[in-house]
Amino acid sequence: MLYKFADLELKFDEAKTGTFEGYASTFGNVDTYGDTVQPGAFAKSLRSGRDVLMHWNHGSNDVIGKWLSLEEDTTGLYVKGELTPGHTVADNCYAAMKHGTVHALSIGYFDRKSTPNVHGGRTLAEIDLFEISPVLRPADSHAQLTSVKSEIESLDSLKQCEGFLRGPRNLSKSEVTALVARIKALAGDGGAALEAMAAQRNSMIAADLRALML
Repeated sequence: MLYKFADLELKFDEAKTGTFEGYASTFGNVDTYGDTVQPGAFAKSLRSGRDVLMHWNHGSNDVIGKWLSLEEDTTGLYVKGELTPGHTVADNCYAAMKHGTVHALSIGYFDRKSTPNVHGGRTLAEIDLFEISPVLRPADSHAQLTSVKSEIESLDSLKQCEGFLRGPRNLSKSEVTALVARIKALAGDGGAALEAMAAQRNSMIAADLRALML
């Protein structure tokens, strides 16, 4: 069982949890262990459909989210993940990432095919991936997170906005502002029906929506 690390460049929003994406591993670069990952190294593992877990710091008891997509491109292994809303460890992890005290990912894998290289490590041709974690210590400085999105920013339609409003949640002032901005982006200055729905659910949110929609 092996673990590899990757630096993250973080962009944050006001939400406590959210989605994020970036490179968990990059091809052709030498990490601090002397290892290099070849293009295609993850292909067989990804085709297998094996469940890849998201742990905190490789702790097997701390599954803090889920991976929405994992795919290889010409640069490396590009991942999109979502932290579990309301999960204490996930919230703490996000706070640490936002503060800059956690800024790395690490992949857990089995080496299925490799050869020694001139850097004292291995050239990895086939990797069996089983886990990716936010961790404390990075190694692959070329693998960077490209964005972190809130749940609100991930809403792609007015129907999803409606579903979000129907959920059992109380929104903060900043989340209301973000939601209004998202509704405007999807429907111009409309969204009266969603405002009415918010009024039925939470009078404070409705007041803020009315003020911000003007």
